[in-house]
Amino acid sequence: MQQPARNSPAGAESDSEASSNGSSVILYSRAKPVDETASAVRGAVGREALDEPGGPPARGSGDSVVTPAMIDDLARFLADNYWPEGSLPIARGRGSTASLRLAGLRFGNVAQKSQAADPARARGRLLNYVLMPSMIHALYGLYGERFPAALEREALNRQRGPQGKAFTNAQVAAFFRDYAAVARSLAGVIHAYLGDPRIAGLLETYTRAADEASAAYQRYEESARNGADRSGSADAYQEAVGRRELRRADVAAALRRGGDTQGLDTDSLVYAASWLYRRGGSVNQALSALAEVCSSGAGRLDALSARYNLLPREATAQAGSR
Repeated sequence: MQQPARNSPAGAESDSEASSNGSSVILYSRAKPVDETASAVRGAVGREALDEPGGPPARGSGDSVVTPAMIDDLARFLADNYWPEGSLPIARGRGSTASLRLAGLRFGNVAQKSQAADPARARGRLLNYVLMPSMIHALYGLYGERFPAALEREALNRQRGPQGKAFTNAQVAAFFRDYAAVARSLAGVIHAYLGDPRIAGLLETYTRAADEASAAYQRYEESARNGADRSGSADAYQEAVGRRELRRADVAAALRRGGDTQGLDTDSLVYAASWLYRRGGSVNQALSALAEVCSSGAGRLDALSARYNLLPREATAQAGSR
């Protein structure tokens, strides 16, 4: 990531929107960079999705496109980025550093990092394969139990803190409770977005403001390279950032009014809504199905959290102990 020029204006970013509120998330994540994990994730997504049109889900142990390996890799990613209370010095309380933006970096560019002849077209095929109501429900039927089980297995294999201690039962309970809140909030974002057509307009305004902030930063960098007086371009950039943040807050406030989104911060809320906005109106039924799946999955994770809450809190969590 390109760094701002020395003596940059306050709040300067090399990418006006991508790094907003996310620098500490990426810096302290245990997830490997996309380039390092590309081959592993590529193997988790069937080549049918990348080079050939997908068919119906397999009726065996998993789908041939969204494979069991991809589900397991997602569970591993979430566990790698979860830090119980007090185990990450810079973190307040406990929680996940696996932001939606970081997940998008890891999983959203699978096709681009693949060997597909046309990566952009391959990514479109993958989305087209998944974003149908019947497919979303079919995939949930295949993986609705496997994914929580994979999360549990990964949580039990993690060690945190200076002494590398395994999770306690209380920490595993919090792990499931926190990720249940994220899943429930994703459903809330979808419900809010689909339920209020004004949010699309707010996102369009926010996108323009973000583009303007990016352009203002580029003008500031150009002034710095040319040795010109940077005070004017610095002021213009800071003003553009202020407008962008106001528009971003407008989007987040509308989403919070329209659904249960308490498990997501502003950055993740707007990131998720922007992804929905880019899909267009033709997949609204699929998005409704996705919200149902997220809500149901949250219930499964809440149930696991409740089971671990019944066990001795400070005892080390063990497989088969519930």
